[in-house]
Amino acid sequence: MRIIKLKKTNEKMRLKLILIIILSVVFAAPNVSAQDVKPLNFSSVEKALRSTKTTAANKNALLIEGVNTRKITFWLTPENEKKLRAWGANNALLEAIRQNALPVYPMIQKQLKTLTKPIEVKNSIGMEFVLIPPGEFLMGIKKEEMEGRPYNGQPLHNVKIKQEFYIGKFEVTQGQWQALMGKNPSEFQNCGSDCPVENIQWNSAKAFIKKLNEKNDGYKYRLPSEAEWEYAARATTTTKHYWGDDAEKKMWQYYAHHAELSPAKVGSYLPNAFGLYDVSGNVWEMCEDVWRKDFANVTEDSSPNLQGDPDFRVVKGGSWGQSYNELLTSRRNDIFVESINYSKGFRVVAIPN
Repeated sequence: MRIIKLKKTNEKMRLKLILIIILSVVFAAPNVSAQDVKPLNFSSVEKALRSTKTTAANKNALLIEGVNTRKITFWLTPENEKKLRAWGANNALLEAIRQNALPVYPMIQKQLKTLTKPIEVKNSIGMEFVLIPPGEFLMGIKKEEMEGRPYNGQPLHNVKIKQEFYIGKFEVTQGQWQALMGKNPSEFQNCGSDCPVENIQWNSAKAFIKKLNEKNDGYKYRLPSEAEWEYAARATTTTKHYWGDDAEKKMWQYYAHHAELSPAKVGSYLPNAFGLYDVSGNVWEMCEDVWRKDFANVTEDSSPNLQGDPDFRVVKGGSWGQSYNELLTSRRNDIFVESINYSKGFRVVAIPN
């Protein structure tokens, strides 16, 4: 971008100009203006704070204006606050973020008195898991939502989740993969260790889980079944998306990273009502199931389908490259177990021993 120096530009106008530079160059969004309503995600705020294009005072001032006008997609958790302070956020910026956060959506598990297990746990390499309660739901896509997608999950059928289970709060990250496997295969390594691992095979994800199980840290790890994944993603909702039907396409900006050129750090957007992040967009998530085109003759059992060609498995949720209409909670696709793809990752189920 070519910047023309304006000798008579006052301080306020200069700050506006720098704000546009940060939003367009640092956020890698060429068409963004200061008036754009798209909210700022956690990765965007980090990039701005790390920018060397202006002083720390200016970066904080400009981000305060950006947060106040464009809003944000994340909550100021203690962990997020610690990271932002380390990158140079001052008290005024943190307060602006706190004031512009959406109300906390309490996890549904907290309303269930019968659960005796902890709602959230962390394993030996720092992976966080959220408890998903038992229940039942209608799995698949409604006929009026199919829009020419014959393999998107018909017919609708009832599924019973008979036993609670833990599932990853976030997608498996590059840092977690590196810690366990000794190398990082991701295409988007410049995204950072907190970004989802991708550019991996389904078979590689299984190898990661095998190594995780070898730690014998109190949990048995595996990929989710397609039914478990969709139940956890829906979090009791029956709408197109877990944040609602969103006919005016406003709420997705707070919940899903999509139609971008690369993934975002896990947790950059708001979670569903079970407390799971990024179950729509960011990266496709691998399931245990063998791929099938439809749900004909299925049962209410939530175990994975293992009938058919084992070289093709199910992925769910869409990725950073998907359009809005492809982010339905029922959205499904297939993956060849030996293919490498930089839009696909996974999250892990943990069952206490």
